[in-house]
Amino acid sequence: MTRNQESTDDAYTDGDAVTIAPKVSGYVVAMNIDDNRFVHKGDLLIKIDPRDYQAQVDQANAQLGLAEAQLRSAQAQFEVARVQYPAQLAQAQAQA
Repeated sequence: MTRNQESTDDAYTDGDAVTIAPKVSGYVVAMNIDDNRFVHKGDLLIKIDPRDYQAQVDQANAQLGLAEAQLRSAQAQFEVARVQYPAQLAQAQAQA
């Protein structure tokens, strides 16, 4: 049953073990390396799907736009209050 299988007690492999740790997590969409290929510092080894991170950037930009709109609204309300209620504004500034 095992006559066509090779076995040995003194086999070993030789090579350099290198640990690769990405800075971000995600799904791999492209792998630019093959077995036994020499790589140089700075070579692109693996491309990670950027869609998750682009969605986070888009969400952050939307939140920034909302915050800027709220700031403009508060500034406009302040200007209206400053014109309509100058005595109350002076009193509040004196108290501050």
